[in-house]
Amino acid sequence: MAASLVLLPGLDGSGEQFAPLLAALGGALEVSIARYPGQGEVDFAAHEASARAAIPAGRAFVLLGESFSGPIAIRLAASAPPGLTGLILCASFARFPRPRLHFLRPLAGLVSAAPLLPLWAAASVLLGGSAAASLPERWSTSLRQVSPRALRARIESVFDVDARAELARVAVPVLYLRGRRDRLVPRAAGSEVTRLARRSTLAELDAPHFVLQSRPGEAARLIREFLAACGA
Repeated sequence: MAASLVLLPGLDGSGEQFAPLLAALGGALEVSIARYPGQGEVDFAAHEASARAAIPAGRAFVLLGESFSGPIAIRLAASAPPGLTGLILCASFARFPRPRLHFLRPLAGLVSAAPLLPLWAAASVLLGGSAAASLPERWSTSLRQVSPRALRARIESVFDVDARAELARVAVPVLYLRGRRDRLVPRAAGSEVTRLARRSTLAELDAPHFVLQSRPGEAARLIREFLAACGA
């Protein structure tokens, strides 16, 4: 069996959005999925503890942080846990990806109503309106499992996070997966990651923000190739 792949989920924290990727991987890898608490005001440090608990003991692994979890994955990688051979960041960032919009932080409470947004809005922004019809509904359903208080805390933490110093200390190879049609995380975020990381590669897919959900086959191929290159 190849090295383990540890998946850190996006804003919903459930890990349910990885289903298309897991199907595309076809059981070729041993996969662990971190799941974040859906209640209370949980900060990045608490999420990092949940992520660390998903790391397999006594074997090599590659860490993948999707969107919200990018800074968590970066900080874990910077701590050099035993067995870590690579880091993958998908549609993510090392710091708040749109600095000019930092003035919107006080509105995080309103944004936490996102599960109530029409599905067409989710499809347009996150999925580009071109993915399978079930994906926006699956995303909305999983997000409804998170309390408004916890969701607000997660959104506010994104405004404040800055893991650039930790990223510069990451010693393992880094792969950044970027969606060419991502309307949420700008291209500059991926460019910053590859500039700061010591050993980095950027791969761009014809995808919206939900790269792993809309292009699972291509993403799975890139992930397998990256694991092989890491000697995992």
